Amino acid sequence: MKPIHHRHSVNVHIYPSPFEHESRILKITKSLADAGLFDTIYIFAIWKSGLQEEEPLDEIRKVIRIRVQYFAESDGVLFKVLKIAEWAWRIFKWLRAQKVQCVNCHSLSVLPLCAVLKIRHKAKLVYDTHELETETANSAGFRKLLAKMTERVLVPFIDKVVVVNSDIARWYQNHYRLEGKISI
Repeated sequence: MKPIHHRHSVNVHIYPSPFEHESRILKITKSLADAGLFDTIYIFAIWKSGLQEEEPLDEIRKVIRIRVQYFAESDGVLFKVLKIAEWAWRIFKWLRAQKVQCVNCHSLSVLPLCAVLKIRHKAKLVYDTHELETETANSAGFRKLLAKMTERVLVPFIDKVVVVNSDIARWYQNHYRLEGKISI
C-alpha cells in the first residue's frame, strides 16, 4: 500500500476489551505506524479501573479507553448489549470530527459500529476476525443465529477480511464469496 497523503489521516482499531494484553493488535498497529500509512492510529477499548483513559504508545499510536456510565455494574446479556451500545455511541461521537481513512474491526460484536463508521467517514473497513466467532463454543442458539445474521448483513460493507489461518479463510470464502478480499 502507498502512504496516504491526506491532511491528518486517521486509522481506527476497535476492540471491546480493556486492552491490556492484545499483542496481535499492537503488532498490527506498529507495522502500520512503521510503514507511515497514517498520521494517527487510535485503538479504542473499554475503560477499566486502574487503566489510563488515554494511553500513548508512541508518536502515532494511542489507546483510547471509553468509559461506560450506564449499567456499568449490571450483568446479563441485555445489559452487555446496552453497555456495548453506549460504548459504541461514545466512540462514534469521539470520532465525528476526525478524518478517518480506515476502520479495523477486531470483533463481530463491534462490526455494526465499524460499518457505520465506514459509511460516515467514507473509510475503508478491515474485518480482522481473530477467530471464527460465529462457530465458537460460546455461540449457540439465538446468539449464534444473531451473530450469523449480523455478519451476513454487514459483509458487503467490508473491504478486506484478515484471518489467522487458511481453514478460516476457506470458511469465509465458502460462506460469503469474498474473492480478493481475504488475507491470512
